[in-house]
Amino acid sequence: MTGRVLFGDEENGNELLRARFAKIVQSDPAFQDPETLARCRVCSFAGVRLSGKGLDVLRREVEAFEPEVLILDSFRRVFGGDENSSEQVAQAIETLSKVRNDYSLEIVVLHHLRKDAGGSEWADSVRGSGDLFGGVDALLGLQRTGKLSARPHGRPRRAGRRSD
Repeated sequence: MTGRVLFGDEENGNELLRARFAKIVQSDPAFQDPETLARCRVCSFAGVRLSGKGLDVLRREVEAFEPEVLILDSFRRVFGGDENSSEQVAQAIETLSKVRNDYSLEIVVLHHLRKDAGGSEWADSVRGSGDLFGGVDALLGLQRTGKLSARPHGRPRRAGRRSD
């Protein structure tokens, strides 16, 4: 890893996040390098939303750490709106695109499948409006296949799209 990564978790407080990150550091020698650790920041975004003061908090964290990658966990929590409303989801994606462009960074947003996900196509099981897919460059998914195993899935939004 050469760039800075900011991981913002809306659900969990800093104490729990630090404990989880410590487990990752202990279990993976790649994270034990001080230079690698200096490029990672994990923080609680409790109460942060993609509008108003919450958006200001997110922007301040990005400005302070200057990451190349921002990871948000999870879409539903930082979104705070009706994930089935195409209008609201489109607005949230537009806000994320503006943040991406304003700070020249990549954004990874974690999202969940429906609990009753039983469709044959994994992407059909994603919760909420289809506008979520309309505003992203690529979809990556993990489908549970067992207690401790998962099958990866992925597809570009548009076939043949170049990534600059």
